[in-house]
Amino acid sequence: MGRRRGRIYEVVSRVFALREQYPDARIVIVDRVSPTGLRKIPVSRVTRVKKDHMVLDDGSVIPLHRVVMVEAGDAVLWRRGGDVDASEEPVDDSKGESQY
Repeated sequence: MGRRRGRIYEVVSRVFALREQYPDARIVIVDRVSPTGLRKIPVSRVTRVKKDHMVLDDGSVIPLHRVVMVEAGDAVLWRRGGDVDASEEPVDDSKGESQY
C-alpha cells in the first residue's frame, strides 16, 4: 500500500511543481457529497503538497488517498488502476465552490 501512496504523491507533487506548464491540469478526487462521487480540482487551487495530503487555496486539506486521477486537457496523466468509473463525469470545482 505504501507504494501506491508514494506514486500518488509523486504524480500530484510533479504536476503541482510544473503547474505553469499544465495550467489546465485537474486532480480528480473521491467526494462523498458530489452526485457522481468524484470532484475535479484545478491544480491552480493547490497551494501545498505533503506526503499524505494537499492543501487548497481556501485552507481545505485533501488526503492523497482520495486522488483517483490527474488530467490535463483531454489527456489522463495518471489514473488509479481500476478504481475510477470513467462513465461518470466528475463535478468540476474550477470556481472553488466545494465544501472543502
